[in-house]
Amino acid sequence: MKNSLVVLLILCSVVSFSYGQDVAKVPAGLKKASEIDTNLLGLLVGDYSLRFETNLAADGFTSLGIKANFFDFSQTLGSLTAFAFSGYGLLAEVRMYPQLYRNGVYLLVETGVTSFTVNVLGTNSTILTVPLEGGLGYKWILGQFDIDLNFAVGKPVFVAQPANNYTDLNTYPYNLAYDGGILVGYRF
Repeated sequence: MKNSLVVLLILCSVVSFSYGQDVAKVPAGLKKASEIDTNLLGLLVGDYSLRFETNLAADGFTSLGIKANFFDFSQTLGSLTAFAFSGYGLLAEVRMYPQLYRNGVYLLVETGVTSFTVNVLGTNSTILTVPLEGGLGYKWILGQFDIDLNFAVGKPVFVAQPANNYTDLNTYPYNLAYDGGILVGYRF
């Protein structure tokens, strides 16, 4: 039993030492601890966001991101606004990167609070949700800059529901929480 424990300890030491050597070989440009991003795809469709991400560990395997956004969409039918959707969100996310220093493929889990008002043919509904989402993405690091492509989908938990009968929360788009885009950022 003691021999097995000694062999296991030696094996763990060798693996952690070799992992430490791999970490030391990574160029300094990849070791930037924080970044700030905006969603280019969102800018095109009326979703304005700013996102901050920082390491939770020295190797960049996990990171914490905080995103604030404001969105405003509308579709008109002649002179009548047929559909309008506006609001804001504050989301926190945790990302797990299999590669070192937040480079390459990653998995993400995000939640927060989203409040929005929906106007369908003159009837307003204000809804407050807590989205629970999971997703994946890919990040390219280009020196001081990065490009990030991601998508997350999940289920919203309704905190405040509309007081009218015109909004059915069991139908699309109310029963689906989603996020994603093409983010461009600066690393520091």
